[in-house]
Amino acid sequence: WSSDVCSSDLGLALGFVGVLGINVLFPAMASSAAGAEPKAYWYVSRAAAFVAYGLLWVSMALGLLQSSRASKTWPGPQAAIDLHEFTTLTALAFSAMHVLVLLGDSYIKYNLGSLLLPFGNDYRPAWVLLGQVGAYLVVPVVGSFYLRRHLGPKTWRTLHYLTFAVFTLVTAHGLGAGTDANNPAVLTMYGLAIVSLYALTVYRILATIKTNKTAKVQPARA
Repeated sequence: WSSDVCSSDLGLALGFVGVLGINVLFPAMASSAAGAEPKAYWYVSRAAAFVAYGLLWVSMALGLLQSSRASKTWPGPQAAIDLHEFTTLTALAFSAMHVLVLLGDSYIKYNLGSLLLPFGNDYRPAWVLLGQVGAYLVVPVVGSFYLRRHLGPKTWRTLHYLTFAVFTLVTAHGLGAGTDANNPAVLTMYGLAIVSLYALTVYRILATIKTNKTAKVQPARA
């Protein structure tokens, strides 16, 4: 499997999910846009947040599985790296959409300052701050993809550890600031994401320990 094929498959999958989401949300968005206090921008912002969160989960899962036997079978080592980078970049793009689309909301009347600066608005400011910090921390992670040769393995790895902080912050943001946080389906999504990434992290740690032990007991070549 080439990285181009895998990226295309992922793009088609995201497009399919997007079409389904539009079909579900469109009646509500259409009626909202025609009202005195349109909420269509709010619907789009919420949808973008869920897509961004899902992509972040996929990106972290791929990163944790890169050195496993499973990734060597499918989609392949290089394709896994490419998909990891692609999903991270796309998650950042949807995060920006989640924020900036609210500039069109005439009911709350956000501006760039209130959206991008800490405590810029009165809507659950502490929980919103967690999301802002999480989004900003994604930027150096994305930058590390392009500066890996110049950073060195240790610095690059340290920057990638930020993704755990990002995931923790945006999860707390979603639970604390999200209007859907009490929805059983949304809570299930968060629960599955947390448990699966925790399990993959433990698996990665144990696999690394096993690999290091194996390397130590192997005799050196004469």
